[in-house]
Amino acid sequence: MTITNHPSSYLSNTDTSSGKPSAVSPAIGPNNASPSNMHRQRSEDTKRQPPPKPSLITVIDIRSWPVTKLKIVLDDLKQLEHAIDPEATPRLTVNEYQIRSNLISLMKEFQNTVCDNSFSPRSKTERLKLYQELSSQLYTIWERNNRTVCHSCVVCGEVKKQHHFNLPPTERCSHPNRCCRDCLSKWTTTQFESQGWDHIRCPECPEILGRYDFKEVAPKSIYKKYKSLRNRSILSSDPDWHWCLSSKCNAGKVHCPSLHGPKYVCDKCGHKACITHMTKWHSNEDCVEFDDRVTGKTAQRKRDAENASERWKGKQAKLCYHCDVVIHKISGCNAMHCTNCNKSFDWAKAQAYRPTFVETA
Repeated sequence: MTITNHPSSYLSNTDTSSGKPSAVSPAIGPNNASPSNMHRQRSEDTKRQPPPKPSLITVIDIRSWPVTKLKIVLDDLKQLEHAIDPEATPRLTVNEYQIRSNLISLMKEFQNTVCDNSFSPRSKTERLKLYQELSSQLYTIWERNNRTVCHSCVVCGEVKKQHHFNLPPTERCSHPNRCCRDCLSKWTTTQFESQGWDHIRCPECPEILGRYDFKEVAPKSIYKKYKSLRNRSILSSDPDWHWCLSSKCNAGKVHCPSLHGPKYVCDKCGHKACITHMTKWHSNEDCVEFDDRVTGKTAQRKRDAENASERWKGKQAKLCYHCDVVIHKISGCNAMHCTNCNKSFDWAKAQAYRPTFVETA
């Protein structure tokens, strides 16, 4: 038996010239596997047909193989599972989904058969035979789709072959994917930059892309930023998690003030901070003394900042028709869309914001 690392080495039932599955060789099977029959069969095949290519399986009879050799063959066959992922065979059809599911299930069954000595050699032979037939079907459908099927991209409008289309962006999408790889990558990048890491949706339906969905379609540089923001958001949701306040450090750790006190020391850079006041650690005074010293100045600065913000909003902002949320127009036409209530309104007719000033001491 000759096995190479190329996926086509497992497709002995496929005619390489036409791409169509051929009949299973009579040599497969326990009833025709005696040394004389096998020798006679090979001699006849040699007269009728040209020698097979080195990448094809020429003899499939594992009755006399030891379990150790069967395990080696199984490890080689497992490579086929990686060879039929969405990147290698993009945008599988429904039939291909079923074939791939059956193929992986059969792979697990074949593994159990090989490792369990209670199974007969005939069972092991039949299992390998079914495995090869199924992989041949998958390869045939994959080749047919990639050579003949074309689709029009819903974003760019170009007609492209099958291999330019991925699987649907999420497992929850009930529609076939009609957005090509390039457009889907650009779409996710735009959504990430405009909507944030947690609101990236499919271009054809409202489904939100999860972490692994986004990883499959986004550029590596964008996914790296996505992963960083996602991890930071998850950690920040823990009330006892605190980030280092140093501008040169991006580390953090769990610090509970009730157990560890207000003093926070970064394990990475050693920066000391006060968790109570979220500022650099006040080494010569405790938190009460610090409050007494800065309360007056802090309160005044806060009032001044609020009044400055109110003056700016009075000049630049208006209110949404429907929910009265304050909105600032950056550029463009007067057609506005409120992300708070998800309704549209005309900027020119919107009511101006009336500032409310805070009295100063």
